[in-house]
Amino acid sequence: MNSIAGCPDIDHILRLAALGDNFEAASACLQVMLKKLLGSSVEPKHLWNFSSLGRTGFPVEVAFVSDDPSLRITAEVTGPEIPPSERLNYAEELFSELNGSEIPPVLSRFVHSIQKEGSLRYGAWLGSRHSCDGNSFKLYMEVPCYPDNSPEVKAWEQAIISRPFTRPARLRMIGYNGDSHTLELYYDTTYVWPQDLPALMSPVGLRDYAGDVTDYLFQAYRRPVNWELPGASDYGFSYAVPCPYTNNNKSNSAFSLYTFANALFGGDHSIRAAILELSKRQGWDSSLYEEISRPIAHKRGFITHHGVFGIVMSSRGRASVTFGLTLP
Repeated sequence: MNSIAGCPDIDHILRLAALGDNFEAASACLQVMLKKLLGSSVEPKHLWNFSSLGRTGFPVEVAFVSDDPSLRITAEVTGPEIPPSERLNYAEELFSELNGSEIPPVLSRFVHSIQKEGSLRYGAWLGSRHSCDGNSFKLYMEVPCYPDNSPEVKAWEQAIISRPFTRPARLRMIGYNGDSHTLELYYDTTYVWPQDLPALMSPVGLRDYAGDVTDYLFQAYRRPVNWELPGASDYGFSYAVPCPYTNNNKSNSAFSLYTFANALFGGDHSIRAAILELSKRQGWDSSLYEEISRPIAHKRGFITHHGVFGIVMSSRGRASVTFGLTLP
């Protein structure tokens, strides 16, 4: 696989992921997923740092979930020469090629309509998941939200999931998973208090697990807390629900609470140490993350390769950790 000049070979990361017989298929999928990005006409120095995927500007992020050993990659679909308002078209084209089917037309028309009405930062991202069992793909679509969501967006949101207005929040992004046929609705907000979580989690039937989410977050934080969530005031959350535009309504629902890893832990060095310590205490395999993050093991400073850090609670009643890392 071609790599972005001067940056890590993504093919090497695939080998570290120990994908077995699926290695060649996963490599071929990533060739397709990244072909428009790697074929960008801009100079490499501009291609490496234009993205809003993470704090470093690098256009590819690797994500990890503590109870799932799959390799997860999210990437920009084009270079910066393509305006964000045009990237959803490219993303849908790539998603259809990889997934074997397009996103539901009703969903596509809705997102194209709302994107025309507001300013965009990135337009769309494309995600993939790779394991020994196969490959799956997810399309991330930006929702304009400045200064707030439009009435059209609010009406659509309430039709998908009746969210309580415990805290002011804006719908920032819609994800469509082509394997599970789920929608994920991503919000940003300001302060989230522990007492807000039961109501926030109730739309997906997880109200009774709010304490598990805060307990896991406090375990990761490793310092005493009082009555507020640790870290900065910049929190977000998401709901994963069955997509109403498909025939598959058997998938699990989930709630995720997010903040930025550096708000909780500090620089990359401290973030990495906290994650590896948590993985050891919780007994999940962090070997892939440990190897990929090794080049930044001693990196300090507030501009980090680590992005968001989140706690996920699914309808199975078990919490897990998720976090992203733009490539060193």
